[in-house]
Amino acid sequence: MKRTTPRRTAVLAAALLMASALAGCQDEGGGDNTPVQNNVDDKQCADVRNAEQPASAKTIALIGDVTASVRAHEIAPPGAADALTAAQKEHARVTFVPVDGTDAVRDPVAGYSLDPLPDNRSAFANRVRAAAVACARRDARGSALRPRKPGSDLLTALATAARERPSWIVIDSDGISTAGALDLADTGYDVSPDDLVAQLRESGSLPRLPEGVRVTWLSLGSSSIPLGTAQVEQLRALWRALLTASGASADDIEFDDRAAPAATATPSGGTDGSGLPQDTVPEPKVVSLNDGWEIPAGLLFAPESARLLPSTETTLQDVADRIRAAPGARRYTVTGHTAAYGTAAGRRTLSVQRATAVRDALVRLGVPRDRLTVRGVGATRPKRPEILPDGTHDLSAARENRRVVIEPIS
Repeated sequence: MKRTTPRRTAVLAAALLMASALAGCQDEGGGDNTPVQNNVDDKQCADVRNAEQPASAKTIALIGDVTASVRAHEIAPPGAADALTAAQKEHARVTFVPVDGTDAVRDPVAGYSLDPLPDNRSAFANRVRAAAVACARRDARGSALRPRKPGSDLLTALATAARERPSWIVIDSDGISTAGALDLADTGYDVSPDDLVAQLRESGSLPRLPEGVRVTWLSLGSSSIPLGTAQVEQLRALWRALLTASGASADDIEFDDRAAPAATATPSGGTDGSGLPQDTVPEPKVVSLNDGWEIPAGLLFAPESARLLPSTETTLQDVADRIRAAPGARRYTVTGHTAAYGTAAGRRTLSVQRATAVRDALVRLGVPRDRLTVRGVGATRPKRPEILPDGTHDLSAARENRRVVIEPIS
């Protein structure tokens, strides 16, 4: 570990002061008069990296997700600046953790002190601190964190961050894990958090976070293909449950929805034109079936709930229009299907309640009630076998089995 000598400190301060003056700072009138700097260059950040802090310093681990599924932005969002500035007041160092894909083993990227001039409260020292925070925001989106394999394995990134024994973990990610032990393309956004936690715990896939660690999640749901409000809320509930099960206190978990300045958005399809590996955003969609429709439960309901999500009527509008336009006042059956969790009676009750909720929404959209019949079949008609030989659930099959089907009565 290098020590910051007085001569080296003076050189660092002078270099950063000159660069800061040239780049310009914006003073937002913080309580300690530390300015907020938005523009830093490679020379400034190189100087910051060269001023290391003693090994006893606290660590803030910043997980930077620059996979192809994430909406492109060049610096970490405002919440990162808040966390980094707060950690800076404790003379912490920052370390960066990449998010990579399937079977990728990555070490953290070497970090640096957030307070290169500790105990110096002069104006130029404050500008140096502002530059350190600005460099960290930029490095959280930097090329050193680019993935090497397809997908996004967020659980592995969390485990890597935990090994640094940080007092604070900041996660700048859309939250869409598509590799490793958690693949939302398989589980769906509406997987029950409790069921998922139980399965990951059984397989030994939950990371172990340090006791008392604080967790701040930035950019949740900020994907290259915009998610609906319902999917973002489902992600929030899912990650809150996973973080709590991994050892974080519920009181120490926060989600900051403030967006970062957008760069050129990545197109759908999983790459951004810069050679990033494939990382496709899972999108549940209504499927047409021979004059009928199959609707994934994740588009309609929260886990284990029969209460329709706020976006449901938008999802059902086209279905309602087509039913109203069907010739001869054709009648339809609305059938609810569930996954195979819980008791048979409970599954049937939930399936009836969900089918009834969809029927009522279609009526609100103008479909005559007498043209719709409701039934619930629980898990008795799965699309795919769900229970594995060891008694656990195939989460991908469970996602496909949770659905509402609307079919014409022949």
